Amino acid sequence: VLWSACCSNGAESYSYAMYLHRLFQRLDAGCPMRVVGTDINETLIEGARKGAYQVKPDEWQEFRPYFEHYADVTGDRIIFREEIRRFLTFLPHDIKKAPRKHRFQVIVCANVFQYYKDDAREHFLRNFASVLDSPGYIYAGVVRPEIVARAGLEPLGRYGMLYKP
Repeated sequence: VLWSACCSNGAESYSYAMYLHRLFQRLDAGCPMRVVGTDINETLIEGARKGAYQVKPDEWQEFRPYFEHYADVTGDRIIFREEIRRFLTFLPHDIKKAPRKHRFQVIVCANVFQYYKDDAREHFLRNFASVLDSPGYIYAGVVRPEIVARAGLEPLGRYGMLYKP
Protein backbone atom coordinates (compact mmCIF):
# COMPACT_ATOMS: atom_id res chain seq x y z
CA VAL A 1 0.00 0.00 0.00
CA LEU A 2 1.30 3.42 -0.99
CA TRP A 3 0.16 6.50 0.92
CA SER A 4 0.09 9.74 -1.04
CA ALA A 5 -0.04 12.23 1.85
CA CYS A 6 -1.53 15.67 1.15
CA CYS A 7 -2.63 14.49 -2.28
CA SER A 8 -4.60 17.64 -3.14
CA ASN A 9 -6.86 16.82 -6.11
CA GLY A 10 -5.47 13.28 -6.42
CA ALA A 11 -3.67 13.66 -9.74
CA GLU A 12 -0.37 12.34 -8.36
CA SER A 13 -2.16 9.44 -6.69
CA TYR A 14 -3.54 8.38 -10.07
CA SER A 15 -0.05 8.64 -11.53
CA TYR A 16 1.36 6.37 -8.81
CA ALA A 17 -1.44 3.86 -9.37
CA MET A 18 -0.89 3.81 -13.15
CA TYR A 19 2.86 3.40 -12.75
CA LEU A 20 2.58 0.59 -10.20
CA HIS A 21 -0.13 -1.18 -12.18
CA ARG A 22 1.99 -1.14 -15.35
CA LEU A 23 5.07 -2.25 -13.42
CA PHE A 24 3.28 -5.18 -11.80
CA GLN A 25 1.78 -6.19 -15.16
CA ARG A 26 5.21 -6.16 -16.81
CA LEU A 27 6.66 -8.22 -13.98
CA ASP A 28 3.64 -10.53 -14.11
CA ALA A 29 3.44 -9.98 -10.36
CA GLY A 30 0.18 -10.94 -8.73
CA CYS A 31 0.70 -8.87 -5.61
CA PRO A 32 -2.14 -6.69 -4.37
CA MET A 33 -1.83 -2.96 -4.90
CA ARG A 34 -3.53 0.01 -3.27
CA VAL A 35 -2.86 3.74 -3.34
CA VAL A 36 -4.37 5.78 -0.52
CA GLY A 37 -4.54 9.51 -1.13
CA THR A 38 -5.30 11.82 1.76
CA ASP A 39 -5.80 15.53 2.14
CA ILE A 40 -7.29 17.76 4.83
CA ASN A 41 -9.48 19.46 2.21
CA GLU A 42 -12.61 17.34 1.81
CA THR A 43 -13.68 19.18 -1.36
CA LEU A 44 -10.43 18.15 -3.04
CA ILE A 45 -10.91 14.57 -1.85
CA GLU A 46 -14.41 14.46 -3.35
CA GLY A 47 -12.99 15.67 -6.66
CA ALA A 48 -10.20 13.08 -6.53
CA ARG A 49 -12.74 10.29 -6.05
CA LYS A 50 -14.43 11.31 -9.31
CA GLY A 51 -11.18 10.89 -11.24
CA ALA A 52 -12.00 13.61 -13.78
CA TYR A 53 -9.46 16.26 -14.72
CA GLN A 54 -9.17 19.19 -17.11
CA VAL A 55 -5.74 19.19 -18.74
CA LYS A 56 -3.84 21.41 -21.09
CA PRO A 57 -3.06 19.19 -24.10
CA ASP A 58 0.41 20.65 -24.59
CA GLU A 59 1.38 19.70 -21.02
CA TRP A 60 0.75 15.96 -21.32
CA GLN A 61 0.76 14.96 -24.99
CA GLU A 62 3.93 12.89 -24.69
CA PHE A 63 2.14 10.74 -22.08
CA ARG A 64 -1.17 10.51 -23.98
CA PRO A 65 -0.88 6.77 -24.83
CA TYR A 66 -0.17 6.04 -21.17
CA PHE A 67 -3.27 7.95 -20.03
CA GLU A 68 -5.44 6.46 -22.79
CA HIS A 69 -4.65 3.03 -21.36
CA TYR A 70 -6.43 3.96 -18.09
CA ALA A 71 -8.75 6.83 -18.93
CA ASP A 72 -11.19 8.16 -21.46
CA VAL A 73 -9.56 11.16 -23.09
CA THR A 74 -11.70 13.71 -24.87
CA GLY A 75 -10.10 16.99 -25.86
CA ASP A 76 -8.85 18.57 -22.65
CA ARG A 77 -10.69 16.18 -20.31
CA ILE A 78 -9.47 12.94 -18.75
CA ILE A 79 -11.81 10.62 -16.86
CA PHE A 80 -10.13 7.63 -15.26
CA ARG A 81 -11.85 4.30 -15.77
CA GLU A 82 -12.76 1.82 -13.07
CA GLU A 83 -9.83 -0.34 -14.21
CA ILE A 84 -7.47 1.99 -12.31
CA ARG A 85 -9.88 3.72 -9.92
CA ARG A 86 -10.48 0.41 -8.12
CA PHE A 87 -6.89 0.57 -6.83
CA LEU A 88 -7.34 4.01 -5.25
CA THR A 89 -8.90 5.17 -2.01
CA PHE A 90 -9.24 8.85 -1.14
CA LEU A 91 -9.81 9.91 2.46
CA PRO A 92 -9.87 13.17 4.36
CA HIS A 93 -6.99 13.22 6.83
CA ASP A 94 -5.02 15.77 8.84
CA ILE A 95 -1.36 14.73 8.80
CA LYS A 96 -0.91 16.14 12.29
CA LYS A 97 -2.36 12.78 13.37
CA ALA A 98 -1.19 9.32 12.39
CA PRO A 99 -3.76 7.21 10.50
CA ARG A 100 -5.30 4.55 12.72
CA LYS A 101 -6.50 1.93 10.25
CA HIS A 102 -3.72 1.63 7.70
CA ARG A 103 -0.19 0.30 7.38
CA PHE A 104 1.94 1.34 4.44
CA GLN A 105 4.96 0.03 2.57
CA VAL A 106 5.63 3.36 0.83
CA ILE A 107 4.72 6.92 1.83
CA VAL A 108 5.15 9.86 -0.53
CA CYS A 109 5.12 13.16 1.34
CA ALA A 110 7.81 15.42 -0.13
CA ASN A 111 5.28 18.08 -1.00
CA VAL A 112 4.42 18.34 2.71
CA PHE A 113 7.90 19.11 3.95
CA GLN A 114 8.56 22.08 1.71
CA TYR A 115 6.00 24.18 3.62
CA TYR A 116 7.04 23.50 7.22
CA LYS A 117 9.93 24.13 9.60
CA ASP A 118 11.98 21.39 11.24
CA ASP A 119 9.83 20.93 14.38
CA ALA A 120 6.73 20.24 12.27
CA ARG A 121 8.73 18.08 9.84
CA GLU A 122 9.90 15.93 12.74
CA HIS A 123 6.35 15.56 14.07
CA PHE A 124 5.04 14.54 10.64
CA LEU A 125 7.95 12.20 9.98
CA ARG A 126 7.38 10.41 13.30
CA ASN A 127 3.68 10.02 12.42
CA PHE A 128 4.57 8.63 9.02
CA ALA A 129 7.17 6.25 10.48
CA SER A 130 4.64 4.97 13.03
CA VAL A 131 2.38 3.60 10.27
CA LEU A 132 5.16 2.39 7.98
CA ASP A 133 5.80 -1.33 7.69
CA SER A 134 9.28 -2.66 8.21
CA PRO A 135 10.91 -2.64 5.76
CA GLY A 136 9.29 0.48 4.36
CA TYR A 137 10.14 3.59 2.42
CA ILE A 138 9.27 7.27 2.68
CA TYR A 139 9.93 9.83 0.00
CA ALA A 140 10.20 13.01 2.03
CA GLY A 141 12.51 15.22 0.01
CA VAL A 142 15.14 17.12 1.97
CA VAL A 143 15.03 16.47 5.72
CA ARG A 144 17.92 17.10 8.12
CA PRO A 145 19.78 13.89 9.05
CA GLU A 146 19.21 14.28 12.81
CA ILE A 147 15.43 14.45 12.28
CA VAL A 148 15.58 11.32 10.13
CA ALA A 149 17.55 9.48 12.83
CA ARG A 150 15.20 10.56 15.65
CA ALA A 151 12.26 9.19 13.64
CA GLY A 152 13.99 5.79 13.50
CA LEU A 153 14.67 6.03 9.78
CA GLU A 154 17.77 5.87 7.61
CA PRO A 155 18.60 7.91 4.52
CA LEU A 156 18.57 5.91 1.30
CA GLY A 157 20.44 7.60 -1.51
CA ARG A 158 20.51 11.30 -2.07
CA TYR A 159 17.02 12.05 -3.34
CA GLY A 160 15.12 12.28 -0.07
CA MET A 161 14.25 8.58 0.18
CA LEU A 162 14.17 7.23 3.69
CA TYR A 163 14.19 3.64 4.83
CA LYS A 164 12.69 1.92 7.86
CA PRO A 165 14.65 -1.29 8.49
